[in-house]
Formats: sequence, structure tokens, C-alpha cells
Amino acid sequence: MPFVIGENIGAYRLVEQLGQGGMATVFKAYHPELDRYVAIKALHPAFAEDDTFLARFQREARVVAKLEHPNIVPIYDYSQYENRPYLVMKYIEGETLKARISNGIIPMEESFRIIGTIGNALQYAHEKNVLHRDIKPSNVLISKDNQVYLTDFGLARMAQSSDKTLTTDMMIGTPQYISPEQALAKQDLDTRTDIYSLGVVIYELLVGKVPFTADTPFAIVHDHIYTPLPLPRTINPGLSESTESVLLKALAKDKEDRYSNVSSMIEALKGSITSSSLGSTVKKVKSPKPSVSELTGGNIGNTESTAVVKKPVNQQPTKQPGNNRKLVLWLVGISAAAVMVIFVVLLVIFLPRLIPSDEVLPTLAPTVIITEPAAAVVVTPSLQQDPTPTKAAVRPVATLPFVMTPDQEKAWNLLIKAVSQLDEGASLQALGNLDRMQKIAGDDLDFYVKAGDNMVSREKWGVAAYLYLNLYRIEGDSLKSEHYDRIAESLYRAGKEPQSALIFTLQTDERPLFQISKARYELYNGSPDKSREILNALTKLPNVEKDFPQVHLVEAEYFIYESHLSDARQVLLKLLERKELALWISAEANNILSSNNLQ
Repeated sequence: MPFVIGENIGAYRLVEQLGQGGMATVFKAYHPELDRYVAIKALHPAFAEDDTFLARFQREARVVAKLEHPNIVPIYDYSQYENRPYLVMKYIEGETLKARISNGIIPMEESFRIIGTIGNALQYAHEKNVLHRDIKPSNVLISKDNQVYLTDFGLARMAQSSDKTLTTDMMIGTPQYISPEQALAKQDLDTRTDIYSLGVVIYELLVGKVPFTADTPFAIVHDHIYTPLPLPRTINPGLSESTESVLLKALAKDKEDRYSNVSSMIEALKGSITSSSLGSTVKKVKSPKPSVSELTGGNIGNTESTAVVKKPVNQQPTKQPGNNRKLVLWLVGISAAAVMVIFVVLLVIFLPRLIPSDEVLPTLAPTVIITEPAAAVVVTPSLQQDPTPTKAAVRPVATLPFVMTPDQEKAWNLLIKAVSQLDEGASLQALGNLDRMQKIAGDDLDFYVKAGDNMVSREKWGVAAYLYLNLYRIEGDSLKSEHYDRIAESLYRAGKEPQSALIFTLQTDERPLFQISKARYELYNGSPDKSREILNALTKLPNVEKDFPQVHLVEAEYFIYESHLSDARQVLLKLLERKELALWISAEANNILSSNNLQ
């Protein structure tokens, strides 16, 4: 297998794995001829499926390799090993800015030093017409001698040039640091996109937290596009007004309102520093648990607007004689009634025009670097056109799979939109519709069961898992065994589908059911080595044999991947010896045996 610790990749011997993300895996390697350590960043195996990617990758790598700046990690080499492209970079021994921030306290003077260094490196790159596209603390390295380096220049651009899909993590920009125009997948990105992302890093360093947090990437991205920036001084009153205005300008929603270049932003920030600021520290702020509306991204279709309400001027009433007072009250009553009648008439006339007949999401183009590959679609006539069009626009009529209440039908239509958007690669739009569907369906157990069963019939396992997980949310500890089986099977099967897995792999969940699905996902769509690590951890759990026997299905699949067929057969036969085994598990075990001629 390629990129195994201890093996040679060209002239480099892999020593240890330093980290792994959705886009690449980073290794520490040794170059014996030059007697030095290097960092090797091996891109995701899915890139190898694109025949034209390597040429584009090399072109982009050449551009980035020309960046010669003391605070930019240099690229030494680029090549491919067993058809997997990789970069060779300078090895920086130290920690990331993300790791340092996680400690909770950074002296203000040190924060300004780091910001200035990053800004200088980024300004240099912009002058060479190179955008970073993924400024974030984990791409800032701090060496043991306290030198600051910016890394991963152009990697997002290299990945974007591929036609293939990767995992859901791979966005052009990380959700917490993504610019609004990146979130909207606009093509005309310029230096102001990097300025926004750097502005988020500065905000985090000076305020103590990133501006937007939520449980789902969709909600965070939505906030970057629509939600006003939380005022820095309301969180950290120690900041000066001028520092707050720098952050407000750097993080403006419209790029035209931001700084035109990094240098001007850094200069403005330096000018805002007060002597009392230096020497102080910023404590990391723990974000409060988001509300339900925050978790779902709020009202997706509406941008926030600020209504200015003028206070009425306090006026002393004019004294009226007794008869005049009654007359005035009578006239006021008549006027109020007339106004109410006019209001009702206008409401009846114009309300249908103001409220669209169908809720429509804004055009939120997917921010995934490369949209997920469409899985095989079982064609079901869920939406069909009315055969008798009239002069008015014809609305699609849903062919409903079961009798529904009005709210269930509304939720169903949003579900069907989401499925269609997932097939088209519009992941963020799909997640928005799923969030809205869930808000409408609420705790309707019947809807989630029947809609989930329908998704299973379409082999949309990830969507089915998303629906079935609501059963656990609603029933809690009293979850029915039949509902548990639905959840367990859908999570297991969804792990094999890159597109469907998007829905439930957006969050890190350490529960065994999710980890089993993640192990299967890594085996088929990511890193088999990572799959083995997860399996090793799972098999050590005290209750795995009793409560999670499906882990052995993934274990057998891993052995088949490694061509250890006898081991796979032994695992499956031992699994089938169990007396109490869910029907779907025994059926899948027999299917694996027969399809691989292991019987």
C-alpha cells in the first residue's frame, strides 16, 4: 500500500504521520542524501482518478514554489507515488497557531507580532498574484524558536482544479474562516477574500473566539453570508473603538467595503493599538450552546435587516372642554376603524403577491471544492408535471408515497428538493432544505419513519440515516428496537456512499454507531489505514461484541481489501454463529461471503 510508515517515497523515507485532513495527509520524512527531515503532503487518493489533474497540479505547484519569503513554508519538490500526487516541503518543528490558541491565553503583544508576520507573508504572495484561499490558524506554524510561517499556499486552488469529489470537509475555505463570496462559490475571488479570512483570525486572537460558531458547517457558512458581525467590544471590552472599526471593515460582507490590500489593514490595526492593550492577554471565550434556530442556520431564505424605530415625541395633550373631548374621542374611533378597514383590504390584495407560493432558498452554490460524485439514482416519480398547463405557471405536483398531513407534505417536498440537490452536488442548499424540513416536521415520529423507509427504497442511505436519527432524538432511552435497527443499518450502509455520508459526517461523533460508519467510509472513500485505526479502537470497546456486532462486517470488508480472504471468512462465519443477530446483519454477512466466493 502507498504511503506506509517506514517505506520509501522516492528519495524520502516516511518516519511518522503528522496529521490528516479531508484534502491531504501530512507525513514527516527523512532525506538521507541531504541529511534532513521534510514534510510530505500526500493529496487524497481520489485525485488520482482525474487523468488531467497531475498536469494542473504541477502547474500550480510551480507557481507556489516560486514564493520565496522567510515566513512562507517553501516547497522543495512535487511528484507522484503510485499515481498519488504529493508535495515535499520544509519541515517546521513546533506547533500550529490553532494549537497555541487552544491553550486559552495569548499575550496581546504576541498576537500582534503573529498578525503582522502573517500579514507581511500574505501581502508578498498577493504581489506575486497568488491567493491563499484557506487562511486559518491550522495553516500558521510556529517553530520552536518562535518563528511564524504561513503554509498550504495554493493547495485549495490545486484541489479545485480537479474534476473529482472528495470528502465533505473539503471546502475552499474552512467554515469558521470562509469569506461570504467563497461560501457563495463565486468565481471572481481576489485578495479581499484572503483579507476576510485573515480578519477572522485577527478577530479570534483579539476577541477570544471566532465570530460565528454552530453545530453544523451550513449554519456557520450561512452566518458568514447573512448574519451581522458580533461587535468585538461587546465580547472583549478591552479593545479600543479604532481596533473594533478595523475588524468591522476587514470582515465586511461586501468585499468592496473591505481593505484593498493586506498592508493597509495591518497598518490600520497597528494605528489602533493603545499602550494599555500591549501586555494584556485575551482569554479564549467559550461559546454558549447555540439555540435551535442557530443550529439550523436561522431562516435560510431571509437576510437580516435592521429596522429603525423612531420614538414618538412626548407631547402634552391639549385640554378639551367636556363636549369637545367626547367629539375628539368619537372622531379618533372613526379614524381608527377606517384605517383598519383600509389595512385589511390592502392585506387581502397584496399579501398573496408578497408571500411566494413555495419557499425557495437563496442561490447558495455549494462550497465544496469539488462536488460529490452522484451515487446511482433509483428513479422514482416523486415529482411530476401537471399534464394540463394553464396560463399561470405550472407547479410540480408531488406524488406522495403515503397519506400526509399538510405539514408532512410541506416537509416531504423540502426533503425531495434536498435529495435532488445532493444528486446535483449542491450540498449546502440540500443541508438548508433538510434543516427546514426538520423544523417543520418537528417531533413527528411517523413522518421520519415513513420518509426514512422511502429513502431506503431509493437506496439513499445517508438521507435515511439523517431521518432515522430523529427517532433517537424523539424517543431517547425508550427507543424501540425496530427503530434502533433502522438507525444502525442506515448508518452502516451510508458509510459506503460519499455523497450520502455528507449528511451525518458533518459533525464529529464518538458514539460506536457513527464510528462504525466512519470506518467504512474511510475504507471505501478515504484512508484504509484510518479505517484500521478506527476498527482497532472499536474492537477494544467492552460491549462491542454484544451491542455492535456489525463492526465485524466492516472488519471483514477491510480484510477483503487487504486480500486476506481467509481472515475475512473466519470473521464472518464467527459472526453468523451468534444466536441473537439482527436480520440485516446476518443477511449482509451472507452477502459478503457469497459475493467474494468465501463460502
